[in-house]
Amino acid sequence: MESRSMNVFFRIILKMGIAIICMSCFCAPVYYFTDSYYLPKFYLFVIGASFFLISLFLIETKEGIVECLSDYLSQIYIIFIIMAECECAYIVIKIFLYGRSLNGEFGTFDNSAGLALTLSIAVSMIITLLIKTNLCRMRLLLYAGGIPILSILLLTNSRTGLICLAFNVLILLWFLIHRFLNNRIFYKVFFLLTVVLLSLSVVLYVTCIKSDSTTGRKFILEQSFSMIEKHPIVGYGSNGFQSEYMLQQAKFFRENPNSIYENNADEVRYPMNEFVYIWINYGIGGLLLLVSVFLFPLILFLCKKGIMIQKSLFLLIPVLLFSFFSYPFHYQSSWLVLLLVYSPIILLISKKISISFNSRICSVFLVEILFILYLSVDIYHEYQWGMAEKLSFRGYHQEALSKYGSLHGYFHGNRFFLYSYAMAAFMSGDMQTAHRVISECGQYWNGYARELLSGDICLYMNEYEEASEHFNEAHFMCPVRFAPLEGLYKVYDLTDNDFKKDSIAKLIATKYVKVESNDVERIKETCK
Repeated sequence: MESRSMNVFFRIILKMGIAIICMSCFCAPVYYFTDSYYLPKFYLFVIGASFFLISLFLIETKEGIVECLSDYLSQIYIIFIIMAECECAYIVIKIFLYGRSLNGEFGTFDNSAGLALTLSIAVSMIITLLIKTNLCRMRLLLYAGGIPILSILLLTNSRTGLICLAFNVLILLWFLIHRFLNNRIFYKVFFLLTVVLLSLSVVLYVTCIKSDSTTGRKFILEQSFSMIEKHPIVGYGSNGFQSEYMLQQAKFFRENPNSIYENNADEVRYPMNEFVYIWINYGIGGLLLLVSVFLFPLILFLCKKGIMIQKSLFLLIPVLLFSFFSYPFHYQSSWLVLLLVYSPIILLISKKISISFNSRICSVFLVEILFILYLSVDIYHEYQWGMAEKLSFRGYHQEALSKYGSLHGYFHGNRFFLYSYAMAAFMSGDMQTAHRVISECGQYWNGYARELLSGDICLYMNEYEEASEHFNEAHFMCPVRFAPLEGLYKVYDLTDNDFKKDSIAKLIATKYVKVESNDVERIKETCK
């Protein structure tokens, strides 16, 4: 009787975990954190995933753990689709009140790619349910529910989202042909022609729109492979891309001053390809591990093993496609897919380990206590960082620096924290602290913004030679930007180097303006 009541309790916790996971994928931004879009989603997902996995680990079922998990799969899909519908409703209201976003709709995400990925996964779930269900009413509801999701997916202006949509349409067509047309040869030929025409249409559309973006991505991949050639086996380490890529970009433009890529280059924090990113950071071993993440479920499917994996396999398609053109593992919806695919395997292995129920309860309780403590400490420090940043922008510089100083030990390896700390110190006029912290930041990140801030700090410290080096590096990292040239103009003005000052002034006056702004106009007026 006690075991039965415990099972009921763990099933309730399991359902709570499912609901929290689905909510986390669409969680609205919380502005108490510095990363207001990512962190709330991350914390909710981790809490939901812990409830989900721990409950499965403790539930004792007669039918087996995989079958038990399979019972909840449709519930996960339906809750996720409902949350996607709510996201679409929010975006429609936002469009009605404020109008369309020029760069594509992004809803509760930090950019349109995250929304497109999550909606693409929702579309894959709808198609999976359509294939599974035999109820006519259920199919009608799924078709109706797919309309707003598809509409908003198109409004994201995501090319990868469009490719995912094409794949999902082909999967649905293949299913309909198999179910209703009895595998006739004519319909198979028709399907193949549809595949060819749809593929050509998508390729032409994707290559024609956003040509500047396509050129920029090509350039980023070229420079990324140049980095890989130097360290293909071991990579550059966990922050390898952030610490080395922009230096590689600066080197390219220093050696190729009139490159066709000059006007498209900007600060790059990600190569827009998960495989390339992992290869640069962790070498060939990391790349093979990521490939196996996608390949292993497919092998099990082809071997006709793993019922749960077979049911969740379609969900891997959007994650795989976005891995070639974006950074899907930045978003919780991708981790939800991996959780659904791999949790049966992990749990089957854990169930084979002979541990008594009481021992499992004790071990889970201990792990959960440690997990809650760690998460609470992390949330507290992230909140304090957000408060320090707000104090700095409001002009309470001493209070802000005091908070940053107390948090430095916890975030000492976090490049975003170090940059934020250096900026706060610079705004307060504490140049010594700003210089020390921005130099420490250089161990983890070398980017345009860091070089520009370093140049400004050195300029105020009268370290003109070092300031000139930083501004020059920033200029070659992003040749299209005007701010580094303004910094160089100030250095040459303060050092009475009229020849170089005049040459910079002429360069600013004749420089191509990619995006008109008040800052550009101000720089042009100032540096005459």
